[in-house]
Amino acid sequence: MLVLLFPVATNKTTVSTPNVLVQADQLALLTEYAVSDALADQAFVNCNTTNITSRIESYLTTLKMKFNKTSGVNCSYENINIICNSGVCNSGQITIICDSNSSNTSTRVERKLNLEKKTVDTIPSSGYCKVTVKSGTPGVNQIDYNLSHP
Repeated sequence: MLVLLFPVATNKTTVSTPNVLVQADQLALLTEYAVSDALADQAFVNCNTTNITSRIESYLTTLKMKFNKTSGVNCSYENINIICNSGVCNSGQITIICDSNSSNTSTRVERKLNLEKKTVDTIPSSGYCKVTVKSGTPGVNQIDYNLSHP
């Protein structure tokens, strides 16, 4: 009986392939919201939609670092390509790669995240800036801020 247990006791797989798939899907969902948050935060800076993509990479870098610490897998982003003109982001694609290695198993999962159309609107009014980010068509509110203007 000890002979039968020996391989199990010495060769542990810490992260299984199904778990890597789940982690990649979870990171894709979090990435969608991180992009919206980055767009909204940049739009709030001057209460306009000029250059709103400038914070996306730094937000995703922070998300990736925190996600990798807690998920047990190693994920990264490639080909971050999000184009916005006058607050309308019609195209966006990000490649998410997650991999996990143990003594017996090596798993690599690649997800291409096609972001839905996003619309960012700003409305300045007496000391406040209202920022909304809508996703999809018709737009569903992802973010709705009404904050004091900086």
